[in-house]
Amino acid sequence: MAGTISFAGIGSNVDVNGIIDALVKADSANQTQMQQRVTDLHQASSNISGISSALSSLSKSLSTLTDGQTIQSYVATSSGAEVATSLIGAPQAGKYSVNVLSTAKEYRSYSTTLGTSQSDPANLSGIFHIAVGGSASADVSIAGTDSISNIVDKINKSGLRVAASTVFDGSSYRIQLKGLDSGKANQVSLSPGLDLGFSDSENLVQQASDAHVQIDKIDVYSSTNQITGAIPGVTLGISAETTSPVNVEVKADPQGLVSKIQSVISAYNAVIGKVHSLAGYGTVVASDPSLAGDATLRGMTDRMSDAVLTQVDTGTNYTNLSTIGISIQRDGTLSLDATKLQNALTNDPTSVTTLLAGPANGQGVMDVMYNLADSYGRSGDGLLANKQTSLDDNAKSWTVRLQQEQDRLTQYTDLLQKQFEAMNTSVSANTQTMNYLTQLYGTTGSTSSGSSGSSGK
Repeated sequence: MAGTISFAGIGSNVDVNGIIDALVKADSANQTQMQQRVTDLHQASSNISGISSALSSLSKSLSTLTDGQTIQSYVATSSGAEVATSLIGAPQAGKYSVNVLSTAKEYRSYSTTLGTSQSDPANLSGIFHIAVGGSASADVSIAGTDSISNIVDKINKSGLRVAASTVFDGSSYRIQLKGLDSGKANQVSLSPGLDLGFSDSENLVQQASDAHVQIDKIDVYSSTNQITGAIPGVTLGISAETTSPVNVEVKADPQGLVSKIQSVISAYNAVIGKVHSLAGYGTVVASDPSLAGDATLRGMTDRMSDAVLTQVDTGTNYTNLSTIGISIQRDGTLSLDATKLQNALTNDPTSVTTLLAGPANGQGVMDVMYNLADSYGRSGDGLLANKQTSLDDNAKSWTVRLQQEQDRLTQYTDLLQKQFEAMNTSVSANTQTMNYLTQLYGTTGSTSSGSSGSSGK
């Protein structure tokens, strides 16, 4: 930690820098411990954040089982390729007869042939009046020097929901004009004037029109080929007219509910496993010493176990999760007896739904578990968020103390450097004095010794 210094005298024979470094290092044990404390606190905060993320996943899985209206899974099938099905909202079991009389279409027409090159002038001039549905019309001004490409660009820049493009038939170019939206409300209309041949019957491919479908002989119309609201919780995607009615069936999907329950169990066990790994459990040593035996985490897992054991009055024997095959193991994780769950769903699906999502005026087990997971994992003011804030604040406090300790060691280093500089100055002065005295009296000593020898004779 000492700076590089060079001293005459003692500096040439003694490792002054090494001495200063050793003295400072001997006095820096507290700094090392402080740095480790800051590192540990940041790591603990990061680990708490990881547990919060795991709880968020658990909450998401639990939320699919807290509403008795949507807890059951359904599947929708269609007997014909002309009608596709997808589920939305809250479907209901049922069978429907669907007959597609017409699909929704967008306007499409072609101009007359305009030339053999896109860049050659089309030799047309005037105002092209165009409108879509009830919107204001646009006036496209075309000059005699405009090429086919110029006309296409002007139409596309009209601001209307239309698209123009060039078409080559092998010898000549013409323009295709189409609406961007289907449905009769989006009909493209051309005012009298320069219409480029789009109004000619032989060039008109189709007018904009609505889809017309009969569902159980009830007429249903749509501006698009996606039919929603006609069958509860189901969207129909139609692609072609049918020659005979298509059968659409919506039915319960027990395996879908089983998958939701398995998702909850996996997410629950992920939380328990993460807590046990970080904070320790039984003979498992905590991987994060700062969280070893943490009271907040221990309290959370205890309350999670209590939530799993919640009793619900269903009026049947299915009153807790263990009765449908979900049990707590010795390490606090959940296990699933798939056969027992399947039997419960087959024998009394209503009671299973009540157990999970609760009766009309009460909570089910999944509600209790969800509320608990949310209270700990909620961003901002959840219990784990508060703990993470505490850890971060503690780390900041230790960082300040660490900087103070660094400042002290820097001052100590400066003091040692000054002391050695003073020592060097003193030694240098003494050395110069000794050299002077040696030069002054060294010869006198030799003469005295010689004179004594002469007297002896």
